[in-house]
Amino acid sequence: MDPLQVYKTYHSLWKIEESFRLTKSYLDARPVYLQKKETIYGHFLICYLSLFLLRVLEIKCFKNKINSYDLINFMRDFRVVNKGDNTYINISRDQAVNEKVKKLVGFSNLDALYLTKAEVDNFFQNCMLLDT
Repeated sequence: MDPLQVYKTYHSLWKIEESFRLTKSYLDARPVYLQKKETIYGHFLICYLSLFLLRVLEIKCFKNKINSYDLINFMRDFRVVNKGDNTYINISRDQAVNEKVKKLVGFSNLDALYLTKAEVDNFFQNCMLLDT
């Protein structure tokens, strides 16, 4: 390998270390309180799939402009309550992460207190189209 390739490969090792850290701390891979071999495999499969989906969001959808920790905080915090009349109330607490996502996605109404069903549906549909 030429020196530049060695440098790039070594420099990207932090991403692997971050993946282990995310899996252990945020995705609760350890400690494992299971006894059957199949359930232990299932537990780790879910953890690895979660990590995979998180990386797809981070790299493909958000083009590395928002980090994994902020994505996890956004997903854990984003809450809307259905009022029953096709409107929703946003009860998210962490507005700082909402601001980051709002800037990247371009939604001005992400932190609005009242949202219509169409606005909530539009948010999730556009998130799926970000990688195109």
